[in-house]
Amino acid sequence: MRILLLGLFIVVLIGCAKSEFPVDMNVQSIKVYVLDDKVPNKDQVGTLLTAIQNAKQIEKILTAMNASIPSTFDEAIPPSNHYRIEVIGTKRTIVYYYQDPVALKGTMYTEKSGAQEKGWITSKAFATALLGDARLPQKDDLVLAK
Repeated sequence: MRILLLGLFIVVLIGCAKSEFPVDMNVQSIKVYVLDDKVPNKDQVGTLLTAIQNAKQIEKILTAMNASIPSTFDEAIPPSNHYRIEVIGTKRTIVYYYQDPVALKGTMYTEKSGAQEKGWITSKAFATALLGDARLPQKDDLVLAK
């Protein structure tokens, strides 16, 4: 009985950890804004970069997004382009903040997960699906170790 309860508890925790991802959300559109500040806040909207309404493109973005790896803010984040992503569904909107160093994998978080110093490491496939040709160039002060 204890093992069953422990198993159920773990399943609930895993479900809560991914609840900020729109896995089961009916997404109508995704809006991406460029942020000027290095530390985004909920009051900053930014400049609209792109609005995505194509169902196939949204599906590609969500697939790459849901493949992101949970992470903590233990490591220094290299100079990055900062974006605000609004995933707009029929019943709710989820706001994500995305840091894209271009040459490396990016980091994504919500206001709630960011307050807990948790987020997700994204793939280059996510950046390509989300931003495409609108992706900003690499920051000049990003130096990669060889």
